[in-house]
Amino acid sequence: YAQALDLIGIIERENPNGQQTARLKKQLEGLKNFHDNGTLPSFSATDINGRPVSNADLRAKVNVINTWASWNYDSQNILRKLQRMRNEHGSDISIVSICLDASQKECRKFLDRDSIKWSCICDGQMWETPVLTQLGLYFVPDNIIADNQGRIIAHSLNTNELDRKIESLFGP
Repeated sequence: YAQALDLIGIIERENPNGQQTARLKKQLEGLKNFHDNGTLPSFSATDINGRPVSNADLRAKVNVINTWASWNYDSQNILRKLQRMRNEHGSDISIVSICLDASQKECRKFLDRDSIKWSCICDGQMWETPVLTQLGLYFVPDNIIADNQGRIIAHSLNTNELDRKIESLFGP
């Protein structure tokens, strides 16, 4: 990603008004930390309950940031698996979710129905939510797993891979 970002810089110098180039550059800036032992980018936002949430809140043994939407069944399934893991591992796992719904009301309805109590960012901006770009998250569902030092362990895992990876971090 760092090399691609360098190439985008060259393209940008040749075509300074290119909107697609600017959009790609923004995406690559979020992705440049995704390599072995890369670090979680700094971010801050406000959750659906008006509380601040940032990378500083992610200091548990296992930390998960995930994207979801009420219209995406795979992402809902991941939320339920994360809920089970949270119940099982307690404060050893920290979770921050980012909902891509246009309606905070729909987001809150789903969270209440499934008794999800961790921080969830839902600003109604869908794909334009600033924290998505900061974190390099571009899919639903998508995710990042980091350790207590903010080092990225894995990202963009499917439901089963996410489950296996998190369980392996807690050991047998």
